[in-house]
Formats: sequence, structure tokens, C-alpha cells
Amino acid sequence: MDQLKGQDAAFIYVENEALKSHFTMVAIYDQSTVPGGSLRYRDVLRYFEERIQGMPVFRRKLHHVPLELDAPYFIDDDRFHIEAHVRHIALPEPGDWRQFCILASQIHAQPIDTSRPLWDMTIIGGLDNVEGLPAGAFAILTRLHHAVADGTTARGILTALHHAEGEEPPPMRPAARCLPPSAIEMAARALTHNARQVASMAPRLLGILPGAGPALAGVARSSLEKAFGRSAGEDLEIADGARVPATVFNGGMEYRRVFQVTSFPLADIKRIRSLAEGSTLNDAVLAVIGGGMRRYLSAIGEKAGVDLHALCPINLRENKLTTQSQLGNNISLMQINLGTRVVEPAARMARVVEATGRAKLKQKASTAKEIIALSRDAPNVLLASATRLAAAVAFRSGSAVRLSNCIITNVPGPQEPLYFMGARLVTFTGIGPVASGSGPIFIVTSYLGRLTIAFTACPSWISDPQLMVRCLDQSHAEMLAAAGGPERGPRAKSRARVRTQSVAKRTAKSAGKRVAGKRRARR
Repeated sequence: MDQLKGQDAAFIYVENEALKSHFTMVAIYDQSTVPGGSLRYRDVLRYFEERIQGMPVFRRKLHHVPLELDAPYFIDDDRFHIEAHVRHIALPEPGDWRQFCILASQIHAQPIDTSRPLWDMTIIGGLDNVEGLPAGAFAILTRLHHAVADGTTARGILTALHHAEGEEPPPMRPAARCLPPSAIEMAARALTHNARQVASMAPRLLGILPGAGPALAGVARSSLEKAFGRSAGEDLEIADGARVPATVFNGGMEYRRVFQVTSFPLADIKRIRSLAEGSTLNDAVLAVIGGGMRRYLSAIGEKAGVDLHALCPINLRENKLTTQSQLGNNISLMQINLGTRVVEPAARMARVVEATGRAKLKQKASTAKEIIALSRDAPNVLLASATRLAAAVAFRSGSAVRLSNCIITNVPGPQEPLYFMGARLVTFTGIGPVASGSGPIFIVTSYLGRLTIAFTACPSWISDPQLMVRCLDQSHAEMLAAAGGPERGPRAKSRARVRTQSVAKRTAKSAGKRVAGKRRARR
């Protein structure tokens, strides 16, 4: 029998009226490629019901153990009906992109019914006035609770529901039935699980506390200082010594959400990588988003000359690029300094590369995996109580602990076209969960040579989503120009390299080597 454990169960326990733990996959399709030119709602229902036969996440619901003595079970929903989870609506007038984002935000903001399988789907037609989309385009919004899925799971689901051009999706083997356990069986398993977990916790704690102690102490200290009157506008120092500034992005939680999207050629992001030695595509994306957030703060009259910080989820699975629909979560978090005090693009990019390098070294040396393993083995009563207590402290009026100014997560996608019942996938992106201690979430996806950045926030954090899009676009254009532009020549490449090398020398080499480097740059 499947049970939620560790991170998966925590996503259930952490929820409250404002904090919701689901995300939404947004896929937009060109219907003109469908044989016959259109899809009917009943055909989509039939297709989807066939495909989910082999994906238990879509047909199983939670079965709670009394008094939370053990983690919830996953059992088959004996009253499952596809139409209870899939609905079809039309985009209201004027049917443009802004209206689509408003509608998608409203759908995402609604809580998921946890008494049924933890998902639902909305098919949205009428995207006829969206610039760049063909007539008849439609979107599918699939909401999934984080207790059953992370980014890797979502990628697996995307693959399972689509097919390559001219092909049919492979047949799905029906998943085994999962019946509810009896009360006696639940009691016996709870007794066994708790006894084994209590016995195994002591040696695990002794092994990880030397490394985890300072980190946990830093978070606890920040929480207590806020609770006993520390100024809300004062920077908070977290576990690794970094300071997360107070910004408009770290306001209190609300029910409503805002959502917007921008995209760039993937080749541009690869070009931006040339601004710093040893950079990755993720580094370039972090620098673009950091630059956009800095511009937004400046545009609304907020203090912009601060170093914003991002939390980046890290996939801990051994096969990081799997396309299998794996149930549950296996992630850690890495904190990155976005270097937004620095205005010059190449210098800021160099700082991001340096920050990600340090963060990766700390990630390897940290006890994150051991802590996650411990959470899987902790008694469920302890896990549930600790999660709710942490949420109550961290997310009451505002944030007791500012962990970051934003979350940035990357979900790589295929670079060949995918089809849904013959409809060509035009783009896919996502709407993510947000928390006041972590700021807006930026979901980065790539597909068919384009990189898409979508952000989700409370309206008070980003009151003008269109302005944030313009700031991201301007940040991208600025960094691309610093890298020599789309058609960069040798001289432009040389200038960008000199700037990057000078920054690297100032931060990584001795004083004598720095002087020599400056002399070479002047030549």
C-alpha cells in the first residue's frame, strides 16, 4: 500500500487558509493540426480516461489514519468519475492574453478538494485574440497537489499524455488496485512504523546534528527575534550568513494570485552565458530574473540597490532528467545571491556564477539528504505537529523568517514538438505555490528552442504584472547586448570577456595577479 511520507505529507500539513500547496501546469495547443480541424470535449474525456489508467496519481485519494498516528494512505477512489475532475470553459471577452492570465490566476487560487484525487483539469477555449496564437487555439490547465508531484513528476505526466508527430502514444498498462486498509491493519502498521521510526531517529540525529545544528539554530533565532519585536524592515541573517532584505516581494499572504509569462529564444540565453567563465544556462536565467526584479523595485520607487536572494529547488533523484511519472517529491533547496547590488550585466553575471558555485559546494557538503531521509522516517504525529507549528510561526502576519525574495525553479522540456490528440503543443509553463517568507515563484521551462519565464505572486507583491514582464524583457535585452547581441562579432565577444575576467580576478586571485590582469585589460 502506498503512503505519503516525509516531504509529501508535509505539503498536506502545511496548508492553511492562505498557503496552498498545489501547482498548475499550463499547456497551450494549436488545434489546426488535429485531423478534422477540431477536438470535441467528449473525445478529450475519453482519451484522458484511457491514459490515466496507468497513472495512479489521477485515480487515488487520501485515506487518513485516525489521530494522525501514521501517514495518510493512497487508495482508489471508488466513486471516481472523470467529469468530476475535467471541465470545459471559454475565455471571457476580450479573449486576449491578459484576460487569459487573469482567468488562470483565478483558477489556480482556488483550493484543491483533498477528499478526492488531488488534481483537476480545466480546458479553456476561445483564445482567438491572443497575439501569436492561431485561431482555435486552446489551453489545458492541470492542477496537481505538491503532495503527489514535483517538477520531475510533472515532466513525466506531460510526456505520458503526449506523443511525437505522426505517432500514437504507447498503451498504458492499468495500475494495480489499491484498496483501503482496515482499522485493525492501520492500527498495527501505525504501531510498527512508530516503534521503528523512534528507534532509528536517535542514531540519525547524532549523525546529522553537527552539520544541521547551525542552520536550524539560525532559522530558529530569526523566528524568535521577529516574534519578540525585531523590526520588520531590518535584514534577517539566515543560516549561511547571507542577508535577505525586506522587500515588497515579502509581504503577507492573500487569497488572490497574479500570473504572467514572457519568453526568449533559447539561443539568447546561451549567448548570455558568455558573460562569465564557467556559467550555465541556469546562471544566465538567474541573472536575467535578478535584473528584472531590480528594475521592478526601481520602477515602483522601492530600494533597488540590495542583493536579492533566490531559493532554487534541487532535484535529488539519481536520474534527474527522467520522464517517468514518479509519485511524490525528492527535492532540496539551494539559496543563491542574485548579485543585484551590481548594475553592470557582466559583473552581476560573474557574481551569480560565484554564488551558485559556493551554493553547490555547500549543497554537496550539507546534511540536506540526511534531513530529508529523517523526515521520511519521523513518526507522523511529530511530523504533522512540527510542520503546522513551523507554518504558524513563519507565515502568520507577514513572514517571521525571510528565506528568500523569490523562488526560481527550472523544468527542462523537450526540444522536439509534442502533440495531444493531434493538437500541436505550442508552449507549456506553470503557476506555482507561493509563501510570504519566500516571495514570488518564477517557473522556467524550455521547449522548441524557446525559454519561458512565468511568475506567480500575491497582488500586493507584484501589483503590476505587465510592468514586471517589461522589466524582465529589459533585463534580457540589456544582458544580451552586453554579450554582443544576437549576431555578436569577435570584438564584442572580446569586450565581454575582458569585463568578466576583471571581475573574476578581483574576487578569486591574489593582489599581484589582479594588477597584472588590469594591465592586460588596458592593453
